[in-house]
Amino acid sequence: PGKWIDCKPAALGKMGQMSGDPMAMSVPSVPTDKVAAPPPTGTTLRARGLPFSATKDQVLEFFSGYGLTGRVYMKQDYMGRPSGEVFVEFISTDEALRAFNDRNFQMMGTRYVELIGASDADVKLYLDNGGKGATAGYGPMKGKGGKGPSPYDFMAYFGGY
Repeated sequence: PGKWIDCKPAALGKMGQMSGDPMAMSVPSVPTDKVAAPPPTGTTLRARGLPFSATKDQVLEFFSGYGLTGRVYMKQDYMGRPSGEVFVEFISTDEALRAFNDRNFQMMGTRYVELIGASDADVKLYLDNGGKGATAGYGPMKGKGGKGPSPYDFMAYFGGY
């Protein structure tokens, strides 16, 4: 008595993972309700949602066929892992706009990449970590005396679950 089942909507790919259906598992769950950011007004795009294993060469390959300067700004989080976010510079505003229109929400591996126009100030903030850049919202938890354990240190700090 009194048992409840909490039902929530799931993407087709997630349903396949739960059901064990290999065909459903191979369907990428690209959001259909996403609204694209406004088109870029400069020569730089911010790409987020990349696989955490993505390299600079893979980012350049993703944007091959577009006029790139070769500048790709890619940072890691505080634990040295890729952040899944990069800034890519194009040779002109027209090339950035063309890449934005063609590649926004396209798949890189098993993840879709969201593109957003970025300014030089956005890149500087990301590189200087002034607004926390790639580590916004992450990093060690703060306690009374300064740094505390991160969620990844839970086992070591508290001795298990």
